[in-house]
Amino acid sequence: MLKRDMFFDFGHLADLGAFGILLVLLLLVWSIVWKGIALWVTAKENHKPWFIMFLVLNTFGILEIIYLFCFSKRGAEFISGLKKRRAYTSER
Repeated sequence: MLKRDMFFDFGHLADLGAFGILLVLLLLVWSIVWKGIALWVTAKENHKPWFIMFLVLNTFGILEIIYLFCFSKRGAEFISGLKKRRAYTSER
């Protein structure tokens, strides 16, 4: 028989207060957005090990951001585009 302690009791969320609940929801949205983008890019670039890692691990978007900006082709193109824009605006 399963104990009641084995399940998360959502009644404790009320103890966090409005700010705590808002913070949890923002963290959840932040994590889902970055995970979705990273999973999309890994699928497009056929990086299966990265895809599995993102699917299994929850790092609140940190690992996903590192992958997108350091290891993916699209991330490298995005960063080079930002550098070109900065160079263009600094020349003016």
